[in-house]
Amino acid sequence: MFPAIRHLDDVRPALEGHGEFYVMDKGGHWAIDYVFQGRDTFRPNPAHGEKAEAFARLRRECRGLKFHRDGRLMARPFHKFFNLFETEETQPHALPLAEALAVEKLDGSMIHPALLPEDGLVLMTMQWRSPIARQAEAHALVPGKGYEDLCRTLLAQGLLPVFEWCSLQHRIIIAHPEDRLVLLAVRHQTEGHYLPNAEVEALARAHGVPAVQAEPLPSDFDAWLAGIRALPASQEGAVLLLPSGERVKIKGEAYTRAHQAAEMLGREGWVLEIVLGKTEDDVLPLLPLGPREALRAFAAQVRAGLLQTARRLEARAAALLAEAGGDRKVLATLVAKEPGDDRPFLFQAAGTPGSVLERLLRDAQKKRLTEERIEEIRPWWGGARWTPPAP
Repeated sequence: MFPAIRHLDDVRPALEGHGEFYVMDKGGHWAIDYVFQGRDTFRPNPAHGEKAEAFARLRRECRGLKFHRDGRLMARPFHKFFNLFETEETQPHALPLAEALAVEKLDGSMIHPALLPEDGLVLMTMQWRSPIARQAEAHALVPGKGYEDLCRTLLAQGLLPVFEWCSLQHRIIIAHPEDRLVLLAVRHQTEGHYLPNAEVEALARAHGVPAVQAEPLPSDFDAWLAGIRALPASQEGAVLLLPSGERVKIKGEAYTRAHQAAEMLGREGWVLEIVLGKTEDDVLPLLPLGPREALRAFAAQVRAGLLQTARRLEARAAALLAEAGGDRKVLATLVAKEPGDDRPFLFQAAGTPGSVLERLLRDAQKKRLTEERIEEIRPWWGGARWTPPAP
């Protein structure tokens, strides 16, 4: 089911022709991850001939896979697994549902331990010993907690525990009431198989650390699935654990919408689309408090800027109309001398006072809000820029 991996050289051939993968030099180790998922990223590549299937399985391992400087395997966290209905093998009819277990899908960051020559036992995220990993270290690798003993014991046996760090220090969508480092799985490093969940739960109990709890699926899978889909945004969803060690993700629709909204906050064009279209009320309930307030403040800033521009244009139009003595031909001559971007609005303001704000909103949305278009019309709202907030 899972390929054996002992050295970086076992993996490199599977990455040939797949530029979406990067072997990253992280200083003390190598890390492999992908920057995007294409149609054939995890499917057999015909160019690899008789090794196409084997290489596709190897690429599924390249999701935070880490090696020591000399190429020896350091850490093998979760392989790439998919959503229900995403691939042929994750269609319900193709899954052994009668033998599957379900666990809660936690909203956090994947964490695993590693033994480094210079630092000893540390925790890492997908690529390295990140600030998020150090948060988890400060929580877990302290006297009186069983994490260090659990990690050292398993690493000595060639096994890797995989955790989820759930914390307000690094909130994704859900506001966790307390910091938790939850044991999700234990994996054989070189062979890749996963320990049965009952053994994982027993290890967690023996060391006094929390673990996800698994339950058999009910007989009515469709009804259960509908319940998962209908979960509130405060719950992410579920993961199916199959006897083979394969996993299948199922996310609640409300959480998915909230996560998509949070990700889209990184795009100023998207934010401006909902602000100019006055649809942010549909998005605000999906966001954590910090981003929600930032979006509200930016929307108010943009609209205040547009209103100020509208009032300026209407005041100028009224002055020009008075100067022209109400004569439209004279007005046209005067308006022609004004800045080019103002002219269409000045004619409208002179003819229909009070209509410029709606015209600004309408014209801003006529074209796709590319970076170039945004810079072109940014003066309309006074130059305000959107800065993506921390969650």
